[in-house]
This record gives sequence, structure tokens and C-alpha cells, in this order.
Amino acid sequence: MPTAATDTGVGSTVALTTATFTASIVNTSEIREVVERLDTTHLGLASTANATKMIGDNPELQDVTIDFHFDSQEAVPRVGANATDTLTITLPSADTNNTTPFSIILSGFVAEAVVAPALSRNTVNAGQLVFTPNGSTVTITAET
Repeated sequence: MPTAATDTGVGSTVALTTATFTASIVNTSEIREVVERLDTTHLGLASTANATKMIGDNPELQDVTIDFHFDSQEAVPRVGANATDTLTITLPSADTNNTTPFSIILSGFVAEAVVAPALSRNTVNAGQLVFTPNGSTVTITAET
């Protein structure tokens, strides 16, 4: 069994295909998949029995929030400008012997975007966008 490879994420890349957006990424939220949990508990259970649950039908990918350094020479993706886009996040290889880095590809759309940063002294101009996966493309490639 291989040893677990961990990394800090420094050197990761984030790109939107249709919007051609590749800003200097500060951080992203984790990419979380959830499924509904249905309560199947009923009044016929003994008062000392645990509540019962079952899994729902369709898993759902949660929104991905991306914080970036605002670059006035690069257009921020506009909400609703592209009905569908592709978000690709690629991590640096944790093992120098590997040739394929970990990546995740999601189809979806930009649901929120900071199109101009808040301005203040002694602060790096920052922006943020929220990408909502639509569920039609979810490709996760492990590092090899």
C-alpha cells in the first residue's frame, strides 16, 4: 500500500474554460458532495429505539467559492454570461515520480462574482466568485 501523499496546495491551478479565467487564486472552498438524509422514524418504534434514516436519491455537489487577487487586466467572469462553463482544479503532484496530478473537472455556471474589488489602502485588491456545479460533468482523477 502506498504511503499517503499530502501537500499544501501551493502550485494548484484553477481555470474556467468558457470564460478563460485564470487569475491568481488565493484559496478555494472544499468541494463537497452531499445527499439528502431521509428520516424514516415512525411512532411505532419503542421509545428507547434510535431514530432511523435512509439515504436520498441524488447526491449533489455544493457551490465552490474561489477567492482571487483582482487583476484589472483580466475580465472577471460575469454571472449569466455563459449558461455552462467548465471548472478545472489541478493540484501539484505530491510525488515527483508521478506524471498525472490530481484534478477535478466540474460543469456548471458562475452564480456570483465580484466584478470590481472593494478599494482601500495597504490591501491587495481581492475578488471572489461562486461556481455552482450542474451535475452533468464530474470527473475526478487521482494522482498517478
